[in-house]
Amino acid sequence: MRSTFSITRYEEAKPEEIRVFQSEKNAFRDIASNLGLLEASPNAWCRHPLAFLVEAADDICYSIIDLEDGCSLGLISESEVHSLLGDLLTQSKSKLGTLSELSTREERVGYLRALAIGDLTQQFADLFLDHEKEMLDGKFDSALADVSASREVLKKIISVSVERIYKSRQVVEIEASGHEILPGLLTEFTKAGSYLMENRTTSRKYDNLCLLFPSNTINEIKNANGSHYLMLRSVIDFVSGLTDKHATLMFRKIKGLI
Repeated sequence: MRSTFSITRYEEAKPEEIRVFQSEKNAFRDIASNLGLLEASPNAWCRHPLAFLVEAADDICYSIIDLEDGCSLGLISESEVHSLLGDLLTQSKSKLGTLSELSTREERVGYLRALAIGDLTQQFADLFLDHEKEMLDGKFDSALADVSASREVLKKIISVSVERIYKSRQVVEIEASGHEILPGLLTEFTKAGSYLMENRTTSRKYDNLCLLFPSNTINEIKNANGSHYLMLRSVIDFVSGLTDKHATLMFRKIKGLI
């Protein structure tokens, strides 16, 4: 149960921030009660302290790893990466001399990444302990990254990543294809799910698409008792579980592009 609430951010009942499906609402309420989470308002709870650590790990890894990926793709220079990650170092600056002993760019950037992640992890762990009592009392509601000594450097890294990586042509082209692939898969498999739930067999196309569902998805849809909500949940779970490569290949196949 603790792991469930360590990844759940349900601090305010804002529609755009809901993290729990209606079908799990009662179970969520029971777990929140058993864990002793403070209820901020009806059906809304203060975050479990571990949620702050998961959020911090996400902030650390993705901001730094995206920067490393950008360097590998030639979108950001090694010197820029060195400058940005070097500014994050607090305890490991003395280890930068080792960089001259590494022969490849990948090794040097990987070494910097490891140093930065190590220092940020210690920094965020100390912050967590400093604010743990406030978290338990429901009086702390900021990302650890936003109150850390490294917050300005992290913001700069994110800004560079947005402008130089996420908006690069190759990334935008991939995202553009996703705008067609995901709606396309959801449309077709939702129709297939509807046929399956209603036990309709008048379409060879959707009969075949139903065969592409894994067995657990087929069972869930058949046991949905006519609930379109539960059927849609199962279809979305299936599509969201596809890797990028698998989703692209499946979309091309069902659209007859291969």
